[in-house]
Amino acid sequence: MTVLVFHLGSLGDTIITIPVLRAVRGRWPAARIVMLHNAPVRPGVPSPVAVLTGSGLVDAFIDYRRHLAGAALAAELVRTWWRVRQVGADVAVFAGPTERGAHALARDRQFLARAGVRQCVGFRAVSLDGGEHETTRKLRRLREDGCDIDTMAALAMPLLPIEEDARMPMRCWVADQGADASRLVSLGIGSLMPSKAWPLERFEDIGRRLLAAGWTPLVVGGPGERADGARLVAAWRGGLNTAGEHPLLASAALQSLCRAHIGIDSGATHLAAATGVRVVALASGHTDRGQWDPLGAGHTVLRHATPCEGCRLVHCTEPGHPCMTALTTDEAWRALAAMLDQPA
Repeated sequence: MTVLVFHLGSLGDTIITIPVLRAVRGRWPAARIVMLHNAPVRPGVPSPVAVLTGSGLVDAFIDYRRHLAGAALAAELVRTWWRVRQVGADVAVFAGPTERGAHALARDRQFLARAGVRQCVGFRAVSLDGGEHETTRKLRRLREDGCDIDTMAALAMPLLPIEEDARMPMRCWVADQGADASRLVSLGIGSLMPSKAWPLERFEDIGRRLLAAGWTPLVVGGPGERADGARLVAAWRGGLNTAGEHPLLASAALQSLCRAHIGIDSGATHLAAATGVRVVALASGHTDRGQWDPLGAGHTVLRHATPCEGCRLVHCTEPGHPCMTALTTDEAWRALAAMLDQPA
């Protein structure tokens, strides 16, 4: 039997979809699971392959390019249709965003049916209850479509268990940089969505306070954050910049060494939480409150209410970007310092 899982999104989306993949594996334990996913739109952005290889949750991957038009889009659709047809999937499970509309879901089902998929699960619009996490919405969608799943097992933490064999090379790397791996705090400074950004000078202030308190700030992220990370380390005259430095699973192992993480709603922040690190999340008003909080216990989410919250905008159109600039350095530092004072 073959199960095709249809996934949409970037790094953070992939991480919060791990419980859905666990549920699928639990429902069809002997099946070959193939993920159909969108290819990253920017160089250096991790694909699901980088996250899920070796997890035992997915056996093969098919990528497709979403942001095309005209003849290029038509050719991509034909290529994707042919690759899906070759898989010979018995069941397709939708693991994409819960905000995907009924029309798009009907189009998805039709495409897969024409590619030979006989049964579709989860291709249904769901109620978007305020305060419900995106992951629990996804799991609820499967249950409402008659899929028998073990929700508690699906949500067990950590989402990305890191073995000591994977941590050891990163401990050695940290030591080679002249730092103490037991005194690391990671900072997630960047996002694909500017509407989630926090002023860089505030991260600079957080790093200075960490260094003064005997901690080593560790800038994490992809190649897109490399230059800003270098600016921070230069301003601090200390700390480490690992943005774009290591493959994703090595970065996960490095983040798992950290005592805590502070960052905006981004893949780096979800990656830290997925490894079991406690997180101070600096949340914008981009989506519903609680929808994209880091999964797991012990986290602190800082968010200020604004009249425009729930905007879903990639670029903020409000003067001064109020939902993020209202989050002060002092407020963020108090939350982080309280977390660092707690037992590891």
